[in-house]
Amino acid sequence: MPYRIRPDRPLLSEVRSVARGEFEKAIEILEAQPDGLHQAIHAARKRFKRLRNLYRLVATSDKTFRRIENARLRDAGRDLSRIRDATALIVTVEHLASHAVTDDEAETLAATREVLALRRDEIAAAEGDLETKVSGAIAACREAILTLDDLTLPSKPGHAAKLIAKGWRKGLEDAREALVTCKGEGHGETYHDLRKAAQAYWMNLSLLHDLWPSAFDAKQGYAKKLVDLLGH
Repeated sequence: MPYRIRPDRPLLSEVRSVARGEFEKAIEILEAQPDGLHQAIHAARKRFKRLRNLYRLVATSDKTFRRIENARLRDAGRDLSRIRDATALIVTVEHLASHAVTDDEAETLAATREVLALRRDEIAAAEGDLETKVSGAIAACREAILTLDDLTLPSKPGHAAKLIAKGWRKGLEDAREALVTCKGEGHGETYHDLRKAAQAYWMNLSLLHDLWPSAFDAKQGYAKKLVDLLGH
């Protein structure tokens, strides 16, 4: 199931299908670890972000469900975050290395990457319970799949459309607020908030792509560029 809500289908069944698909992909990645443990954790946490955004989009219809499941996803992601943050530093240095203009810069960044890779491995070694945390995240995903039956959403198309529109507007309001704050203050945390808002916008464009494919494709391209730029 792609990360997409089809507008000609009942909203509840679509949200359940999308959520179930994301949880199943996260479980598969964490169990198989095709590209190693670190990449599996990174990929699973991306699925958790997609799920939290999906629930945020329809949050006002079932606030209790969203609060409980958001906490579950937040905790599962946080348990895996320390090693992921260490890996993110390596990715950033690799990006900088691709823009090195002198041999000295390239050598310095290569050395920096080696140090950060050692640091990541030391963190992983120190976290002797990392595999236990991964198992816990898998168990949380399986529990979350079962609780999808508890989710309630409007059954009438008009009410469903109003719910989606409300969630969409809330996301845009958060983005505007973050942008204003960036212009006024400009410290690192404000840009982090703007990046999260841009990520949410990109994900919402993916979820609702079928409403206006050509326009949403273009908007997604711009949003992705903004997310990548802010990330670096």
